[in-house]
Amino acid sequence: MNINEFNSYQIAQLDYWKEISTPYSIDTLKRVYPYHKFLDLDVKDCNIVAFLSHDIDFSPERHLFVKANFTDRAKEHIGIYSLDDIQKIIDLEKEYGLKSTIFSPVFNSKFTRFTSNLSKILDSRFELGLHASPRCSSDAERLIYEKKLIEKNTGRDVDSCRIHRLEYHYQKTIDSLKKAGFLYDSTFGYNNTIGFRGGISHIFMPYKKNVIEIPLTIMDMTLWKYLRLSPTNSLKLIQELINRATQNGGIITLNWHSDYASYDEFFTVFRKTIEFLIRKDARFITINQIKEFLG
Repeated sequence: MNINEFNSYQIAQLDYWKEISTPYSIDTLKRVYPYHKFLDLDVKDCNIVAFLSHDIDFSPERHLFVKANFTDRAKEHIGIYSLDDIQKIIDLEKEYGLKSTIFSPVFNSKFTRFTSNLSKILDSRFELGLHASPRCSSDAERLIYEKKLIEKNTGRDVDSCRIHRLEYHYQKTIDSLKKAGFLYDSTFGYNNTIGFRGGISHIFMPYKKNVIEIPLTIMDMTLWKYLRLSPTNSLKLIQELINRATQNGGIITLNWHSDYASYDEFFTVFRKTIEFLIRKDARFITINQIKEFLG
């Protein structure tokens, strides 16, 4: 990666990124964090495990509400979320024989049509998780409400979660997730940079409670919103992070928001990232497949 291709702001961010871009081995993690339980995936004949996921932040009904009630300037920051975007993602992953987890919000009982229709286009290859509102990170009752609502709207059992804005308050969040009955979470990560929070690239049970955390490694909007990278430099950074991750194993988690499927340049980055992982002999798994590979 040629540092001359980045501006001064990006270089400053990359200096910080270097500190969090190489994960610890699982033996080191067990020594550094004795209060967590780290789980070693028994996945043979691969260099890295990859988990593909997609967050939906607004439903079309909510977008119509925003369009009618917010200024033009505010509207510029709000994407138009549609089933077409999600279908484009599904079609791409099927092209490579892959599957992913879609994290969908419910907001409240008024926005039910979107989640109902979403469930109809997700076949058994794709999983549905809850994209919970930020307050759920420390409000178990709200999290219970949203879990029941998405299950009612979709007719599916939902046992995985990612909280919006990656709001994660350690024991408070884990306690809320456990009380709500979630088995898996993928909130633990950075929203202003990419890398391994706490040097962690292995799945683990925080505080040895029965909630499995799949750490988030790369989020799309971080690359161009916070790091302000071009699609070309975004791909270079992703590839370098994947190369470093293969040194100590573990899991690479991608979060590609559904609305970015509408932007061809950024969607191409997602396609090329998948192709790079395939060339690296990555094993792609979904959240509910994790239990199959626990050693």
